[in-house]
Amino acid sequence: MNTMPERLHDAIENERCGNLSRAEALLGCLADSMEFGDKDLITTPDYTEVAKLARELVRASINKLDSLYLDQLLTDSPPSGPQLTKVKRRETKRDLKGRR
Repeated sequence: MNTMPERLHDAIENERCGNLSRAEALLGCLADSMEFGDKDLITTPDYTEVAKLARELVRASINKLDSLYLDQLLTDSPPSGPQLTKVKRRETKRDLKGRR
């Protein structure tokens, strides 16, 4: 018997089957390519871009699985309070750093 609310279950499964699965596949390809790939610099893929994309997918899932957002999903009320402000501020600083 599953006691997890359906909305919570769906949110978790959507992230597992979406962003997290895609990020895992990207990282697997990246690892294989780095280990077994051609060492020719002209044909070698840009590993940095692949890693950045995987990181963005994982970051999106982390944000969607944040307890404040899951609570909002379960209660149908907008998150509020100082905790949300802190989360948003951290994300903004981190996002700005990555865009420089």
